[in-house]
Amino acid sequence: LTTLEENYCIDTSRVFMTGFSFGAMVTNSMAQDMQDRLRAVAVYATADYNIYLPKNKGLPIAWMAVHGKNDGTCQYNRARDSALKRILKNNGKADADGNFTDASAEKPKEVGGSGHLCYDFTTVDERFPVKFCSWNGQHQWTAYDNGNWQNTWVPQEVHKFFEQF
Repeated sequence: LTTLEENYCIDTSRVFMTGFSFGAMVTNSMAQDMQDRLRAVAVYATADYNIYLPKNKGLPIAWMAVHGKNDGTCQYNRARDSALKRILKNNGKADADGNFTDASAEKPKEVGGSGHLCYDFTTVDERFPVKFCSWNGQHQWTAYDNGNWQNTWVPQEVHKFFEQF
């Protein structure tokens, strides 16, 4: 990132990072350590364990996740109950002193039958939104509701999430 910033014209207020599976692990690591350089991240099928897991600086970051409920490689419950919860602890609304509160008590609505559900958290600071999308698929970034992977809804949802910045 430093090399890119030093050699190219980059809007440093709008740097985004995405990753799938192992790439999502790296993206989650950066989301804990580089909140001052990344505006938002999106992770797909993230595992909440890493070869590099830095100490969480406790700063907010805009964060979106897409995870299949039937993922046998990166457990859905671990993404929901650990990675998401850690982000929410940093992203609550600012108190009177400007400190971010803990928003981890809010639970996402999750997909039930078929299709997908994207849940936008309401207890987070509006400058640092959190979105959690669940679907009934497995370990793949091309989440889709009906048909095949070419009908994925993921690129549109992520683009919409990033475009708000």
